[in-house]
Amino acid sequence: MDISKMKGAGITTLGIEEGSTALHPQTHHFDHELMWNHLLASNVKHFRGLKKVSQESLAQECGIYRTYLSKIETGKCNPSLSVLVALASALDILPHALLAPLQ
Repeated sequence: MDISKMKGAGITTLGIEEGSTALHPQTHHFDHELMWNHLLASNVKHFRGLKKVSQESLAQECGIYRTYLSKIETGKCNPSLSVLVALASALDILPHALLAPLQ
């Protein structure tokens, strides 16, 4: 929605400046998705390291290609829920641990 239409319709912009990525849902969605992909990437690498398994071994156990796992671990792809569950199972953790910030 155009910001001028938002103001005309009585919708507050909460002090967001024109041109801000917050006004562009597609850009904001992309940034948000990128953040989650990087968190997932970091967590998969972390838990794989704790378990001391190779990408090849983990990928095989999950039924995915090693190159796909590599893309997950670099935040370059957005895996499906079934892949997240398979990864968690193979890493002996609950699926939500893959998306929780490590402490």
